[in-house]
This record gives sequence, structure tokens and C-alpha cells, in this order.
Amino acid sequence: MTQPISKAYALATVFVLFLTTLTEAQPTTSANLQEAARLHTQAVQLFNQGNYDEALPLAKKSVEIRGKELKSDDHLLAISYQNLAHIYRAKRKYDLAEKFFRLTLKVEEKRLGTDHSDLYDLIVNIAWVCHGQGNTREAEKLLKQALGIKEKHRDANHEEVVEALYYLAQFYQKIGSPEKSVPFYQRMIAAREKTFGEFSNAVKESVEQCACALQQDRKIAEADKLWERARLIDRKLKPEYEQASQGILTGYAIKKVQPAYPESARGTGTSGAVMIKVIVDKAGKVIEAKPLCGPDLLIRAAEDAARQWVFAPTKVNGQAVKVQGVLTFNFTLR
Repeated sequence: MTQPISKAYALATVFVLFLTTLTEAQPTTSANLQEAARLHTQAVQLFNQGNYDEALPLAKKSVEIRGKELKSDDHLLAISYQNLAHIYRAKRKYDLAEKFFRLTLKVEEKRLGTDHSDLYDLIVNIAWVCHGQGNTREAEKLLKQALGIKEKHRDANHEEVVEALYYLAQFYQKIGSPEKSVPFYQRMIAAREKTFGEFSNAVKESVEQCACALQQDRKIAEADKLWERARLIDRKLKPEYEQASQGILTGYAIKKVQPAYPESARGTGTSGAVMIKVIVDKAGKVIEAKPLCGPDLLIRAAEDAARQWVFAPTKVNGQAVKVQGVLTFNFTLR
């Protein structure tokens, strides 16, 4: 889980596909509703091909037809609302996405109740489009509501609860309050230890994310302890890799590339640190770069820069080995 908005969006895409199946499974009573179902299906296909501009008019027409033919609380109308919301979100028209997500929620709450588990993804989607509009208070409230739904329906250590904790933690980091994210990461670590065991990829990921948050909050000593814990887990899971601390890894660099400051980030005054986990092959080339944390607008630039770094080969007992480590890129406005 590195990018909550992207993950939520991927889940939303799957959900839209599921809704297509629902639509096709429903009997229609008029030629108009059959046409609405056809338009909806075409819109979903275009959406999943990334053709948002072509999908939009079809989805709007489906909503228009169903709005005339069906009752305002009909589930099929809610399906069309949600499909249209996803398209607007993909086009970054967050105000319109919120409008149609909320219309969907209104219908589904009436049908299912206000705390039904099936509302979770919908509430998370509304939270992120609110965040996209800068409405952090509403986004926070909705993400807490989503967490409450999962906590009601799932065991405290269930991965669905962990996911809800992750979204809240990431949200606080994104709004510049990493200190608020730490307790949620700590809950994630404890839950995953009980589910997967102390030495697991799931625990390691949560430990790294918590370390990032602590480092962003300038709790360097606490962060270093967690970075070391993550390296220890990696040594157990991937003994063929050498685990390097950030200082040691940087010291082996023979080519350092600093990221260009994205104009989109500069224009919004976005700054901060981005941490990228890299895997370096035996020849010293970066073969994998994975963002761990940092402002959304800066991550791509940092990742691109990290992939261009070159290191002196690392040898253990005279043999070249692959290396894992973390690079930090600091973006400062001047």
C-alpha cells in the first residue's frame, strides 16, 4: 500500500465492472431502459480503456434516461450515478465526482442502512475527492466513518481494518500532519504481527511506512529504530540481498541525479521529503524503485531520479551482491 488514492481508484474500477454485471442481470421494462443499460456498459468499457472523454457522454446519457424512467431511489439509477462519478474523478473534476458519489450514497444508505459494509468503498471515494478539493475536514470525517464501518463488521486485526487504518495514516501525511499518522501505523504493525508473524512482508511494509512518518515528523532516533527493524526483516526474508542504511548506500553512489522540481508542485507551494526504496543490482544499477512516502506531486520526480543513480558494486566475501536501501530526496522551495 503505497498510494492510497491509486489503490482506492483501482478498487473503484473493479467495482464499476461489477456494477456492469448487475446492470445486465436486471430485467428491463422498456426500450429506453435497455438503451440505458447498453450505454452504461459501453461507458464502463471505455472507462477501463482510459478513454474518459468518450465514456463521459455515454454515462451522462445513461443517467438521464434512468432518471426519467426510474424512481429516485432505484438501485440501477445509483449504479449510473456512481459510474459517472468515477469518470469525473478520472478527469479530476472532483466537485462533480463528489456530487454523483453522494447521490449514489443517498440511494444506497436508504437501501442498506448507514453503516452497511458495502458502503465502505463509496465513502472512501467521497473522502478522496473531498481531499482533492482541499476539503480536509470532510475527508477526515469520512475516512474515520469508513474505519468505523470496518471495525464494526470485521475483527480488529482483519486486513480490511488495516486498509482503513492505512488510508487515514496516509491522509494525515498528505495534509502535513505525519505525527497523527503514527498511531494508525502502529495499530497496523500490531495487527499484521498477529496475522502474518513478526517477520513478514506485510509487517515490514507497515514498519517502513511508520518510519517514514516519524522521519517526516523529525523524530529521527525513533525512525532509525524502525528502519533498522525493517532491514532486519528484509535480511530474514531476502538473505541474498545486502541491506544498506541510507548513509552507507549514498556513500557508494558514483552517480547522483537530483530530481527536477515539478512545476505543478512549485505552483502549489508543495515541498518536503520523498523516500524511495531501491534495489541495486550486482553491477550497481538501480533495477527497482518503490516510493515509500512523500507528497503526491513530488513522488514521480523523485522516483525518476532514483532510477538514474549508479553505485559502486557491493561485495561480500569478494562476491558482488544485490543491495536494498532507501534514498531520500528533499524538495525545498526557494
